[in-house]
Amino acid sequence: MCGQCANFVESETLCDRCVKAREAEQFVSAQSRRQNKTDKLAKTIRIDTKVSPEATKKKPSNARWGWLIVLVGFGVIAYRLYSYSHSDDVPIDAVARAQDLSIDPLDRCIAIFTAIGELLQNNEMPHESLRCDASGTPNIITRGGGDIVIAHPHPDFYGFKEIYVSKNNPVPTLVE
Repeated sequence: MCGQCANFVESETLCDRCVKAREAEQFVSAQSRRQNKTDKLAKTIRIDTKVSPEATKKKPSNARWGWLIVLVGFGVIAYRLYSYSHSDDVPIDAVARAQDLSIDPLDRCIAIFTAIGELLQNNEMPHESLRCDASGTPNIITRGGGDIVIAHPHPDFYGFKEIYVSKNNPVPTLVE
C-alpha cells in the first residue's frame, strides 16, 4: 500500500492503485486455497519396511569429492606460494639482461648467414628477403676474384664491426 492508504486500512478508504493491489492479493490467496485443497486429496502410498543389502552400502558422497578438490587446490596454492617465496632467483643487472636478450637475435642472424653460405656453396644467389631481422636494408654483396662476399649492412647493431660470409668461406665471420 502507498503511504496515504496505510493510514486508512481499517476504514477501507483506498486509492485506485491500492484497490487493484488488494484485488490481486485476494485473487492469489483464493487460487492458492483451491490448490491446497487438491493437495490434501493425495493418495496414501504403502512403504515397504524391508531394506535390501545394496541399499545399506554407503555410496561415496559428492560433498566428500568437493572437499577433496578444495583441499587439493589449497595444497597446490600453498606449494606455489612456498616455492615462490623461497626461490633462489638472483636479480640480473640491466647490462647483463640486455646482453642476454641480444643473443637470440644474433643467433638468428648467424643462422641466416649460415644458410646464405650454403646457397653460395651451391652456386646459387640468395634472395633479397634472406636477411637479419634488425636490418631494414638488404645485405651488401661484393663480387671480386671469383669470390662472392655477402655482408650485413649494420653489424654494429649486434656489437660487431663486420658480419659476412663468402663463397670460399661459407661459415659466418664476425669481426669485433
